[in-house]
Amino acid sequence: MSFIFNDNAVSNDSNGLRSQRLLAVKSFIQAWQADLLIPQTTVDWGIAAYDAWIKALGSSTIEMGESEDVYNKMLEADKTTFNYYLKCKGLLKDLYGTSYKTLKIYGIKGEFPKSRKDRLRTVQDLLDANKILTKDTNPNVLPTEFIAILEGYLNLSNNAFSKFVLKEKPEALAAVDVQNTLKVADTKQLQILYSWTQMTWSPYEPFLIQLCFAPATPNTGGGQPDTPVNLSWQWQNSLLTWS
Repeated sequence: MSFIFNDNAVSNDSNGLRSQRLLAVKSFIQAWQADLLIPQTTVDWGIAAYDAWIKALGSSTIEMGESEDVYNKMLEADKTTFNYYLKCKGLLKDLYGTSYKTLKIYGIKGEFPKSRKDRLRTVQDLLDANKILTKDTNPNVLPTEFIAILEGYLNLSNNAFSKFVLKEKPEALAAVDVQNTLKVADTKQLQILYSWTQMTWSPYEPFLIQLCFAPATPNTGGGQPDTPVNLSWQWQNSLLTWS
């Protein structure tokens, strides 16, 4: 395993880069504690931070995936419900022809609504109207088999929506909030750790890479030693290399 860090802007870390930084800290902070006089509280954080971060990241990834899966199932359920409603609507228009009064009772007027909420209300209006007209012994009501199918599809849509809104989405947002809160806290600790290294090391110290930081690049002709290039820590050989 090797570590390469190109900057010290820890507040801008991607999740992947943050994982690499914390793994480096976990791997080497104890080795440098004595030389850099790093406080025990910071060392304790550095040892535990990677595992805590990976746990939070994994949890948020799983919860977001589950939430997305339920959301997609809700969309599929809605598609099936709305398509079958449109079939029922077309059949009723054929049955009642120009009897606009009856069609109005069914809620059939104009174009199919665009919002999900209005579409569901339109489907429910058709079901309610069919019950009323069935009680009135209207000869042109839809067969109970068709109504049962539409009711079943509508129930699936409503159940999928409830699961998404009441369970999966809140759980996903809570997991992401935990991850983001931890990331902010770890960012502060990384900034403290870098400041601590600068009490002993210069910004150009190659071994900064072991504590997840990038050595500074001096200006050309600024009187500093040549800048290490292609810094890489080779885990297997415990070797820091550069050009």
